Amino acid sequence: MEKTSHMPHRPAGAPRRLLRALLIALIALLISEALWQKGLLDGAERFYSDLWLRNAGQHHPVEHVVLVKVDEATLRAYPNEPLLFWGPRYAQATRTLREAGATVIGLDFLFSASPEEWFARFGGASSAAARSFDLNFRQELATGKLVLAGMQTAEETLLPAQSYLMSLPDFDAQRFIGAADVIPDNDGTLRSIFFLERAHNYRLSTEENNCVFSHRYII
Repeated sequence: MEKTSHMPHRPAGAPRRLLRALLIALIALLISEALWQKGLLDGAERFYSDLWLRNAGQHHPVEHVVLVKVDEATLRAYPNEPLLFWGPRYAQATRTLREAGATVIGLDFLFSASPEEWFARFGGASSAAARSFDLNFRQELATGKLVLAGMQTAEETLLPAQSYLMSLPDFDAQRFIGAADVIPDNDGTLRSIFFLERAHNYRLSTEENNCVFSHRYII
C-alpha cells in the first residue's frame, strides 16, 4: 500500500507578510541611520544616557584623589601678579603636596609660555631672572612626580614651553604630559572622556596612588 506524505500547509500570504516585515525593518533602519548621522537623535540619546547614569548611581567611592583648585579668593589675593609668573608658587605647592604623600600630581594648567623666556626677550638672556626665576618649579618637574597638561586641536598642538619640556625626566613627554582637551557636548554637559594609554604601563590614577590635580588654566 502506497503511503503519501502530507506537507504542512502554509498560508498563501505568509511569504508576502515576511517580505513586508523585512522591508519595513530595513526602511526604519535607514531612517534611523539618517537621523543619527544628522544629529537629530542626539537629544533622545542624551536623555537616555543621563537617565541611565542617574539610576545607576555611584559604583565605587572616589578614594586617594584630591582636587586642589585656584579659587577666586586666591586670585584676588594677588591682583597684580599674572598667572604666568606663578612658577615659584606652583613649586611651593607641589613640594608641599609631595611631602604630604602625593605620589602623582597632575597640573591642569597650560604652561605654553615661560616667564624666563619673557625675561630673556626683554632683559637679556644673561639676566638673573631669565636663568633662575622658575628654577624651583623646574626642579619639581625633574622629580618625576608632576604631569603637565597639553592640548591638541585641528589647528595646532599646545605643549608646555621648551624650558619645562627639557626639565622632564629623560625628556619623556609621552609619560609626563597628559591630554587636557576635555570636550563637552553642545549643551555644556561633559558625558564622555577619552583616556590615553601611557607608555611603560604608567597610569595617572590608580587605587594605590594619591593623585592631586590643580584645576585652573593659564591663558
